[in-house]
Amino acid sequence: MARSSPPAGGPDAAEVENSADEGLLIVSAGFRLTMKNLIIVRALRDREAWDEGDLLAALAFEIDNLIDERQQDVEFLDKTIKRARRRSGRAGWHDDYRQQDVPTLELRRAADRRMIERLRELADDRDYLRGQLAIARDSALDEVMQAKFAAQPRIVVDEEYRRDRDRRIAEVRRDLDRLDWLMDV
Repeated sequence: MARSSPPAGGPDAAEVENSADEGLLIVSAGFRLTMKNLIIVRALRDREAWDEGDLLAALAFEIDNLIDERQQDVEFLDKTIKRARRRSGRAGWHDDYRQQDVPTLELRRAADRRMIERLRELADDRDYLRGQLAIARDSALDEVMQAKFAAQPRIVVDEEYRRDRDRRIAEVRRDLDRLDWLMDV
């Protein structure tokens, strides 16, 4: 199906908002996943207590990184659109943009610009940041609890189990010694 040309003023505002909204849904899920993993690592590996201020700063840092990345994409699209406007004919490969690709590229650029604006707003929105962190915290707790209380195989304590107990304990001690050594490295 052929795509109709956008109005002379550029991409349709509703299409830009829709694309930006979809992008924000995706990146918000990514932020929550990143923060969930950070919470788990800090709690289990680093034995750090919950520090909302530190975690909010980490989330803001992630948002700032994404803003920088989107800004680089906009700059790339600016150059790509300029080149594509001068090229007619059919594309020879997936990123060989031509005149007919300009409307789609302009929509991507406009959506990225709108996403940057919205991300800057969200980076300063303490309610948004706390909400994302609360969801990440709940997800981290859920994951840890599921792992802790996952169904464990029932152990039958019979003569063989008792006979091999000392060997199993010695193997655990060796593993712990190796882990202790690795922690010192």
